[in-house]
Amino acid sequence: MVATSLAIGFFSYRNSVTTVNDLARQLCSEFISNVEHHFDNYLDKVRSINASTSHNLREGLLDPDNLKQLARYFWDEGQIFPGLGSIGFGNTKGELPEPMNPGTILPSPAGN
Repeated sequence: MVATSLAIGFFSYRNSVTTVNDLARQLCSEFISNVEHHFDNYLDKVRSINASTSHNLREGLLDPDNLKQLARYFWDEGQIFPGLGSIGFGNTKGELPEPMNPGTILPSPAGN
């Protein structure tokens, strides 16, 4: 009787450990899948903004030296794609428009 009780206890313990490990694997897999989904969604937004900006610059629809226009453009992009934090652009003169506050111009530090 004692041996039977010990055997049942042992197999119950092994079964519960296996179940807990399987559940932990499933939770980790689901977590990783969710992170990958959110990361891909974020990167899709960034790729769309980059493609749109590149196209508009090539077609002459955006002037890289018109910082007010760029600030307004990136502010609009930020409204279309919320949740990105900030969107920026630096021209060949080192000037940076402030994307979330259209019209504000932030010159880059000297020597950078």
